[in-house]
Amino acid sequence: MRGSLVASVVVLWALGCVSRNEPRTEDRRTLHEVVLPDLARLEESIQVQLRERYAALATQQKDSATPAARLGTEYGEMGKLLMAAEFHEPVQASFQNAEALAPSDLRWPYYLGHLYRAKGDIPNAMAAFERTLRLAPTDVPTMIWLGESALDQGRPDVAEPLFTKALSLQPRSGAAHYGLGRTALAKNITFEPRRISNRRWRSTARPQSSITRWQSHTGVWATLAERNCTFSNAARCSSSPTR
Repeated sequence: MRGSLVASVVVLWALGCVSRNEPRTEDRRTLHEVVLPDLARLEESIQVQLRERYAALATQQKDSATPAARLGTEYGEMGKLLMAAEFHEPVQASFQNAEALAPSDLRWPYYLGHLYRAKGDIPNAMAAFERTLRLAPTDVPTMIWLGESALDQGRPDVAEPLFTKALSLQPRSGAAHYGLGRTALAKNITFEPRRISNRRWRSTARPQSSITRWQSHTGVWATLAERNCTFSNAARCSSSPTR
């Protein structure tokens, strides 16, 4: 009797492990459908690559034995190709499926955040970057993009601690300085704009007073503005956030 009880507990424990790590087959029915769009505008070699990836995805999706993480990767890789080709709708479905199947993989909410930004959906972009940051609390690019998104929403109070933490982790981060400069302007903290030389830029890791830091950040922003780095086209600047 005792042996049967122990065996039952072991079986239930094993089933629990499977249920936590692998969605059941019927759960996959809730995944978003990913439809291959019209590829006529693309070069033939790219069309071939997309069709081959889509066929591989379809094969993995139909096989109930495919591990969830592997299927998630297939959806994610499909989404990356579609994103490069600027097919936003199937990209969103691909990344959402990838995140649902592999919730511990930070790539998929991170890519979703960038997709939502490209579509102008800042609230969902912020939510996606927040999920990414929960998976990787010290990931500086995610902090910076979340901060940029917060500024785009008119929330400098949310952006400031993100840029500050990013700068504490990477003191020479031009993107973090740029973000703090934008934050200063959004909070109407103004100082006399001044250029920051390369030598002085490198010296920002040294301890400074709060006013001096704000002067530096505001001056950096002004310097970038002279390079035509406005809020709408900041991605073109060498000091804007990159991954």
